[in-house]
Amino acid sequence: MPVFEYHGVNDKGKPVKGIIDADNARAARAKLRKQEIFASDLVAEAGIASAGLLERRFRIRTLFESVNVMDVSVVARQLSTLTAAGMPLVTALQATLEQQSKLSLQKALSKVRERVNEGVSLADALREHPKIFPELFVDMVRAGEASGALDIVLVRLADYLEEHARNTAKIKAVLTYPALMMCVAGLIVFLIFTKAIPQLKQLFLNMNKALPPLTRTLIAIGDFLSAWWWVLALAAIGVVIGIRRYGKTQNGRRRLDGVKLRFPVAGELIMKLSVARFARTLATLLASGIPLLKALDIVEAVVGNRVLADAIHEARGSIQEGATISGPLRASGVFPSILIHMVAIGEQSGQLEEMLGKVATAYDNEVATATLRLTSILEPVIILFMAGIVVFIALAILQPILQLNTITTAWLGPLTVAV
Repeated sequence: MPVFEYHGVNDKGKPVKGIIDADNARAARAKLRKQEIFASDLVAEAGIASAGLLERRFRIRTLFESVNVMDVSVVARQLSTLTAAGMPLVTALQATLEQQSKLSLQKALSKVRERVNEGVSLADALREHPKIFPELFVDMVRAGEASGALDIVLVRLADYLEEHARNTAKIKAVLTYPALMMCVAGLIVFLIFTKAIPQLKQLFLNMNKALPPLTRTLIAIGDFLSAWWWVLALAAIGVVIGIRRYGKTQNGRRRLDGVKLRFPVAGELIMKLSVARFARTLATLLASGIPLLKALDIVEAVVGNRVLADAIHEARGSIQEGATISGPLRASGVFPSILIHMVAIGEQSGQLEEMLGKVATAYDNEVATATLRLTSILEPVIILFMAGIVVFIALAILQPILQLNTITTAWLGPLTVAV
């Protein structure tokens, strides 16, 4: 459906702007009038008269846009502030829409506003855009609408999303330097073997002497990489694609996630990150009024590890039959004991949400510590790897040179004595 950009005023005389999709300009104006918006300017973006061209341009622009967690958290916080101030939901959605800079988010909010204006609940309207608003967001909004505390639930949701985004950003920031070092080290090694070694090869061959095994190995590696580097690159790409496709299957995802948890140091980090996400998500959902079984369904989808997700699924079945939460989690043998103990205390004291929040905070701190530990291990490993390559190349180059010096000395020695 074509997309139009409009400027106008609302029923209170305040200027508004945004985008709207309709079959034609006349239908777009009719839609705006139903929303009590009077368009003074309704044109194709950047003056393009063809709605079809505008739609294609919109799609091209949205290809380079990605709505991230922080964008969605900003929407939740803005809606919370506006609804808490007593602003009608449709008007709050319009005001929130005007604050967005990404076209894909503007279009989604515009459609949500239209659906709400037609009498659809906010949660149902958001559910129509799963790529932007995940199930967790939709269900928390639904719980807020049902309890009459939408603004409070939106604040909790914004806090949860921002905390999640901050933790993810911290991990990425810490791991960026080791990843960059690995890429640079790999590039340097590749250039040495494909550019420098072939040039030294001719020098060694001109000696007309048998080369040491280490030097022959160096030359063989250089020849192989120079001739077949593209095959290795294609093979690496094929392996990555194969692993990703295998990971999309149910059994493949479970096995790969199980292998990840067994990695030294990194496996510990992945486990703590998943447990922190489990605890914080479940605490936020329960505090927002989501029933426990529904909350476990959502947590199972967002925990990020298939092994843990399967354990949650099995625990949910036991809880549905009347078991406590801590019992099935302990029986799974996957979750750490501290989480199980805190959940048990929370169940007994009636403060499960608070205990889960404390566990999440503790594991977030441990994730930061584990990330630093992983970085402290990766950096010396990369340095040692590069040092080993340099020593290997140096020995392979120096051995024939030292042999040549020995031979020259052996020939020049008698001549010197004769003179």
